[in-house]
Amino acid sequence: SLAASDDNITIFRNNITVNGSNIQGVYIQSSSSNNSVLNNTLILISDGSTNIGVWVIGTSLQNTIANNFIRATKGVNTNTGIRLQNNGEFTIIQNNTIYTSGSGSNNYGIHFSSFARNVSIRNNVIITNGTTTNYGIAGTTGENYGSIVYNNITASGTSGNMGINLFGGFVNVSWNNITTTGTANNFGIGLNRVQNSSIAFNTINTNGTESNYGIYFGTIDNHNNTIINNTIATFGTTTNSLANHGIYVSSGANNTIANNTINNTRGDAIKIDKALGFVADNNFTSNAIISSNASWADFSLAAGINGTYLIDQPIRNYSIAGVGGIIYVQNTTWGDIRFLLPVNGSGRNLTGINNNDVIWFGNNS
Repeated sequence: SLAASDDNITIFRNNITVNGSNIQGVYIQSSSSNNSVLNNTLILISDGSTNIGVWVIGTSLQNTIANNFIRATKGVNTNTGIRLQNNGEFTIIQNNTIYTSGSGSNNYGIHFSSFARNVSIRNNVIITNGTTTNYGIAGTTGENYGSIVYNNITASGTSGNMGINLFGGFVNVSWNNITTTGTANNFGIGLNRVQNSSIAFNTINTNGTESNYGIYFGTIDNHNNTIINNTIATFGTTTNSLANHGIYVSSGANNTIANNTINNTRGDAIKIDKALGFVADNNFTSNAIISSNASWADFSLAAGINGTYLIDQPIRNYSIAGVGGIIYVQNTTWGDIRFLLPVNGSGRNLTGINNNDVIWFGNNS
């Protein structure tokens, strides 16, 4: 392996094959900045865990990792193409091809953690697989800021595979192609404590038996995010559980979800509950839901969630559980309906306009 322990070092056009356990192809040490890792081929062959193609650690700033081919596919688990650990501010990661897999779990294409600010991840091809919890791109802990754009990501394994999983900070995630496959709990994009971010123009396909989500609002404090113009397809095969969702909000407030296209099977296209935190005041505008089976709800709202806005949002089939929630329905041509008390029930044709420009609301059961 090669190591950079100073500033302004370029590692260029090397063919590097490393054998062993807990190995790295290129290691950029703490406080080493303005380094470039370019046009290298890195092959890691290991019988152990925690094998990393390019590892940037500590306060290493303004590094560029570009045009590399990285393969870490022979280890057990935690095989990673590129890892930024404990900082990595202003790092550029672009035009890399990354393959990671292992016989165990937690394999990553790109993994960044703890104050990875102003990081640009652009135009990479990432394929990762293993048994469970394999990630194309993952940010964990700390305040992670930057952009993730124009990447092609495939994450597969037994279950729990995620295309992009974010934790903390604010991020621009746009124009990515994401495919996840496995048995259950496969997500296209997962948001955890993400704020003031834009998730836009992504194409997401999630496949498995059950509990597959296109975009998932996870742990607490996902707020003030804009989710727009994404194309989402979620497919589940089991008939025992209707738990696949195009967009699933289990924690979050003041988010705008607009102009997305959702094709969902065996589950609710849009599901809102508060299993993991506070949920209120989310805005759903002009999303196109093209799921074909009328037995799957376009819109599902758990009990006790208030301030949900449906603006120019056709809802063919719906379920509002228990004591219900306060919702606001608006058609920008015809006006709006503001409920003062919770609405509950289930049925068809919650909101929409027919071919004669007649607005309808209701058909509750």
